[in-house]
Amino acid sequence: MELGRYEIGSSVFKFLQSHDGKSVVGEYFVDQVLKGTYVVSLSVFKDLNESLSIEKQIPRLISLGYVPCLKNEKIKWVKLIGQSPIRHSGPSISQETSSVSTDSLGKKSLVLPASSLHPSSASSLTSSSSSSSSSSSPISGYRTKRSREEQRDSGQFCHSLHQIGIDLMRLTGSIRRLQELESIEKNLLQLKQFSALLPIEEEILQLRKEIFGEKHPAVGLALKNLGSIYVVIGDCEQAYAYQSQSVRHSQELLEKQKSELSPELLKERIMSIVKSLNGLGNTCIHIGKYEEALRLNLEALGLCRTVLESGDQYFGIILSSVGSSYGMLKQYREALDYQEEALPFLQQDGDNLTLAMCYNNGGVAYGKLREHDKALENHRKALQIRKRILGEKHSEVGISLNNVGGTLYYLGNWEEALKYFLESFKLSCETICQQLSQEIIIENMIHCLKGLTDSELIQQTKNEILPLANIKLGESHPLVMRLREL
Repeated sequence: MELGRYEIGSSVFKFLQSHDGKSVVGEYFVDQVLKGTYVVSLSVFKDLNESLSIEKQIPRLISLGYVPCLKNEKIKWVKLIGQSPIRHSGPSISQETSSVSTDSLGKKSLVLPASSLHPSSASSLTSSSSSSSSSSSPISGYRTKRSREEQRDSGQFCHSLHQIGIDLMRLTGSIRRLQELESIEKNLLQLKQFSALLPIEEEILQLRKEIFGEKHPAVGLALKNLGSIYVVIGDCEQAYAYQSQSVRHSQELLEKQKSELSPELLKERIMSIVKSLNGLGNTCIHIGKYEEALRLNLEALGLCRTVLESGDQYFGIILSSVGSSYGMLKQYREALDYQEEALPFLQQDGDNLTLAMCYNNGGVAYGKLREHDKALENHRKALQIRKRILGEKHSEVGISLNNVGGTLYYLGNWEEALKYFLESFKLSCETICQQLSQEIIIENMIHCLKGLTDSELIQQTKNEILPLANIKLGESHPLVMRLREL
C-alpha cells in the first residue's frame, strides 16, 4: 500500500492511496473534530473484504467505525481511533501537540490535536468507535473524567455517523444511476434520438446537482446539453431557458475561479462562454428577441477580442452573427458592415456553411436597401456553396433558390425568376419544409405569372404546381384558389 500526505496548517496527515490496485481510496482528512484528540489509523483496510465491492460492505464498514468522505468526486473511507464516540466510559484527551502512538494492533498512527485541524479544510465528518473497553487513554499518561458535555457531544457524533452512512448509501446509488444514464446518453446521441434524450438529460441534471452541487461545471454542461437538444428538436423557448441558465452558470464559475486559472485554461473557458453566448443569441433570433440577440453577440465579440489573435477565423462567426442581429432589427447598413467584415475571416477555410449564411444575409440586406445587383451576386454565391456542400436536395438549397428568384423578380427578369421559384417549390415538397415557406414560394410564383404574357408558359407552370399545391396546402387554400384562377 502506498502512503501519501495531506497538510492542514502545520500538521501532516499520512494516508493510503490504494488497496492492492482494486479500490481507489486515498486523500482522507478530517472535516471537523469534537473536543479531544483523535488518532488517524494507517491500517484502514485491515477489515476490508477484498472479494466484495465497497458498496456491498457499507453497513459493515460503518459498524466497524469507518466513515465516508467525498473528495474530488470519489467516495473514500477512513477510520479514526482514539477517543470513542460510542462508549461513554472512555477518557478525554486534551493534548495540544502532535505525537505518534501505537494502536491495539501495533500499527503506528498520528495523534492529532483538535486545535490543529481547521474545519474549513475538509469534506466529511469522521470518527469511529474504540474497540478497547479500558478507561485508559491511547496515549500513556493522559487520564481524565468525561464530562456530561463530552458525553452529549459523543452522542451527537454517533448520530451524525449514522446519518452519514445513510447519506452515503443514497449517494452511492445516485452515482451508479448517473453512470448508467451517461452510458444511455452516449448511445442515444450516436443514434440521434434527440427526443428520447430529453428525460435522460433532465435526470442527469438533477443527479449532478445532488452529487456535485449547484455550482459544479458538470451541472453547467448538463444545462448546455439540454439547451442544445431543444434547439435540435425545434423547441426554441425551452432552448432559451436552458441556454440562459448555462451562460449564467459559466460566467459565475469563471468569475469565481479566473484568478486561479492558467492563461491557456482561462482562454478555453472564455471561448466556451463565447460559443454559449453566440448559441443563445441565435436562439433569441428564432423567438423574436432581436435586441437581446444583438446584445449577446456583441458581448461575445468583446470577449473574443480579449483572447483571440486579430486574424482568428472565429471572429468571422461572431461578426456574421452580429450582422444577422442588426438585420433582424432592420438596421441593414450596420448589418452589411458586419457581414462584410466577417467575410475575410470566413473565407480562410474555403467554402463552408457559415460563409454561405453570411452571403445569404448580405444578399437580404442589399435587397432591403434596393441594391438588387449586389443582392443577386450574394445569393448566387450562397446557392453555389450550399449545393456543393449539402447537395441538390437540401432545404437550405431551396431557400437560396427562392432568394435568387426573388432578386431576379425585382430586377424585372420574371421568366428566369419563375424557374428558380418552381425549382424551390418542388424541392420544398421533397424535403422537410414548413408550410409557411411553401406559401411564400407559391405567392412569389403568382406574382411572376401575373407579369408574364406567354399564356402557354403560364398554363404549363400551373399544370406543374397545382397537383403538388393541392396535396401540400389543400384545394381550398386561398393561394391554391388564386393560382387556379390565373
